[in-house]
Amino acid sequence: MEKAAQCVFPRLDTDKYFEDTEYSSEITKLVEMNIGGFCIFNGNPERAEQMIHTLQAHAKTPLLICADFENGLPMRFTEGTDFPHALGMGKLSHESVFKIAQAIAKEAAGIGIRWNLAPVADVNTNIDNPVINIRSFGENPEEVAQHVKSYIEGTQVEKVMACAKHFPGHGDTSKDSHIELPSINHKYDRLSYIEFEPFREAVKTNTASIMIGHLNVPALDSSGTPSSLSSKIVNILREDFKYRGIIVTDALDMKSITNTYNSETASIMALKAGCDIALMPEHPESSILAIAESAEKDNDFHEKIDIAARRIILYKRKFGLIPQYQLLEEGKNLFMNHSKMALKYAYDIIEKHGDTTLYPIAENINFAGFGIVNNDKSFRAASRFFTMLAQATENDCDFAYINTQINADELKEMQKGIKDADLIIFTLFYKGIDIEHRASEIESVNKIVEELGKDKKKILILFGNPYIKDYLNSDLIVLTYSDSFSSLAASVVLMTGREEAMNY
Repeated sequence: MEKAAQCVFPRLDTDKYFEDTEYSSEITKLVEMNIGGFCIFNGNPERAEQMIHTLQAHAKTPLLICADFENGLPMRFTEGTDFPHALGMGKLSHESVFKIAQAIAKEAAGIGIRWNLAPVADVNTNIDNPVINIRSFGENPEEVAQHVKSYIEGTQVEKVMACAKHFPGHGDTSKDSHIELPSINHKYDRLSYIEFEPFREAVKTNTASIMIGHLNVPALDSSGTPSSLSSKIVNILREDFKYRGIIVTDALDMKSITNTYNSETASIMALKAGCDIALMPEHPESSILAIAESAEKDNDFHEKIDIAARRIILYKRKFGLIPQYQLLEEGKNLFMNHSKMALKYAYDIIEKHGDTTLYPIAENINFAGFGIVNNDKSFRAASRFFTMLAQATENDCDFAYINTQINADELKEMQKGIKDADLIIFTLFYKGIDIEHRASEIESVNKIVEELGKDKKKILILFGNPYIKDYLNSDLIVLTYSDSFSSLAASVVLMTGREEAMNY
């Protein structure tokens, strides 16, 4: 039972742990069952650190806590240094990527998180990819591979495990595996040449772990079994790549799995396929019981569980959790130290296309700003950007937030409010846009920009997907490759000419 529990890593919600006593009791029970660790979400770093300390005190075997901190702690927490996304990092030097990964690892280790589920090693060859997109280092397999190498090295130098994901490669998909099972229909030779290259480099770099994605890849397994549950695909890592580190599934509570398999079946299939860790099954306790029961009846499976549990313990020892868990450094004290580094890198990443005389904004220019938003997150980001811009300039300016469903009458009303503006700044926060809606969304954005910017100079800042640049119309288009706080701030620096903010 305890070996089976080592192979299961449930979801752990920080806020819920402190606010729901029934939930916290369930988590404590899993710890008492000798759970291997947790994947953490939500809350702030201080609360997370407090929770981790409490759970470690109950643990018979020190817990390995993981999280998705691809571009920093704010990917999952309310605080921490928010570095540019990977597509932006892909424009930086390998040394810079190493330093970013190292900074993220220091902050994670400082609150007790010793496994960063990053870097994304997918080659983003499909501009319509709705889920990878700016999370990838780029479109060239060799360049992606070298950035993956740097990220792994920067992470693991701080005694934090890295995780190359999502094998065999999630870059050329037009579907989101959180919602349905995507298919990769390339032949083996193409997969080997492009998709596999960053993972080969990750293996050479001794990455502590590799995550298997939820993908249907007929060239590798014609049965239709998701790659995360397929022994044929796991064996490519073990036998062809000679990989001996931890293999973990992508989250088993994603619909690409739950649409077909229940929690217990998916967990057993993943471990039978050769994965070491079943990540975030919907029902962790029943999954552990089902794994243990199945192992008792199947000697081969029992041996796989034994090997997986031993490997997990080995990596806990290699990364300093065994014989005793302890904090490496107060990571939260580093947040301010790293923020200027993040700003500098975000500024270095920015690209300008068009009339570069429009920035910095002259003091005698009246301007207006429109955040084109499509969800709550993009609204918050747009609000943050324009608030910072207003604070950094003394110009007369008005800001508003609109979506692409705005009608002609509403546009006319807005035109009246900006009649005295000489310059209009538009911000756009798209990441992936699915192919079915891309054309209509871009058409709507162009209509908004054209109508509100009629007879005025126009700047369009893309905080995210750069692949749509060539379909948009504006006097100046600014690419940031990211909607992180550092990228918002860097854009304000660009617009206002306050480069002195980056001196440190």
